[in-house]
Amino acid sequence: MRILLGVVVGILIGLAIAHFWGVPLDWLVIDGETGEAVGDVAITASVRAAIALQRDFDLFGGIKVSTERGVVTLKGSVADDDQRRLAGLIAQGIEGVREVVNDLELAGSNTRESR
Repeated sequence: MRILLGVVVGILIGLAIAHFWGVPLDWLVIDGETGEAVGDVAITASVRAAIALQRDFDLFGGIKVSTERGVVTLKGSVADDDQRRLAGLIAQGIEGVREVVNDLELAGSNTRESR
């Protein structure tokens, strides 16, 4: 009984911390075509990893990725328009992504593109 109570309390504390830090608790998305559950957290991690694999991107300094209900938003700055388009294409290619909002700006510019 103590173990079960400990598990329940641990889950409740974890949910409270996630909520307090602003992590959306409705992170689960059902893919309409396959019926598979794809989480926003998993999508964000996959997009970040795919972008990080590109030699031209400095992920931690330039691109911030967030996902809500399968819609990925890219923010930050990149060196040129080709990098901005490539980041959008990379994000679009990740399983579970329904739409990409590409709010990346060119370094030293205020240019944006939404898809």
